[in-house]
Amino acid sequence: MLESELNNVFSRLKKAEPAYKSILFFYFCLLLMGLYLHFMRIDWPYREKRAFFHEQIYTNEALAPAQYRYLPVLITGKLKQYINIPIIWGYWGQRFLFSILAVFAFHYYLRKWFPTQWTVLGVISLLAILPFTYLYYGIQPADPIVFFCYVTGLILIEEKRDNWLILLLLLGMMAKEIVGLLAAIYFCTRFEFKWDRKFFIYCIIYALVILGVYFGIRQYFGPRARYISAFTLPKNLRDLHTLTILPVFFSSFLLGLFYLRKVPEFLKRALLIVPFFILIHLFFGLMKEARLFVPLLPLIIPVGLFYMQDHWSY
Repeated sequence: MLESELNNVFSRLKKAEPAYKSILFFYFCLLLMGLYLHFMRIDWPYREKRAFFHEQIYTNEALAPAQYRYLPVLITGKLKQYINIPIIWGYWGQRFLFSILAVFAFHYYLRKWFPTQWTVLGVISLLAILPFTYLYYGIQPADPIVFFCYVTGLILIEEKRDNWLILLLLLGMMAKEIVGLLAAIYFCTRFEFKWDRKFFIYCIIYALVILGVYFGIRQYFGPRARYISAFTLPKNLRDLHTLTILPVFFSSFLLGLFYLRKVPEFLKRALLIVPFFILIHLFFGLMKEARLFVPLLPLIIPVGLFYMQDHWSY
């Protein structure tokens, strides 16, 4: 099944129009500029600190929750072990890989509802926002994987490729726990007030995968102290950035949230997780870290595009 899916993707790329290939190359160039900024601002200045934290996690000596977000560390560790890629390039390489895949997937995702010109505007908006997420930024190698999982997961849910979502949840939960909210999006977008045996079975499977990975990783690495308090609400309420981060981060698209009549039913239902997503990070995250809200962009940007498309005057 995987081989046939990959062959299908490559055959589409071979048949793509030159203009389409030019668009993808344009995305590549814009993303590369953002990743260069990330390299100069984060990767290179903190290379020694990153190597230290990498070694801690790779040898099972880190604090929670960093120790439990093992997938990006495992990838970099194996690259260094088998082909001797330096740690700094291992992390940058996987950031590039998952970011470019997420950008291409986001283009495919937007094309479900928009013509090419509006799709390109949406992707450019995404690429313009991403450098803003480097503010108040820790060394967080899981973020590109999480964003890739959200874009791909939304595509899988919308196209009803439920079996593939199992694999995505399995891998994504090894990178960061917030990927588990894809199951909530599945529930919100598929729930109907009637019995659906297939829907019920998949809900159980997704719940078992999420809980199995969550507790399995903690059982494997063992309990440990946290490097930050699990409950962060008091700190967030005292921080002025908490009051400004969401309006600033979503400034171009907030108006679209009040204009939902032309938004597809899938997006309307998926948006139900946004308040819950924000509350999770208000209580258990640091709200000033804009990177935390990148997974919401595949929901927020299309809503803004629907608003702008409907109000555009030539």
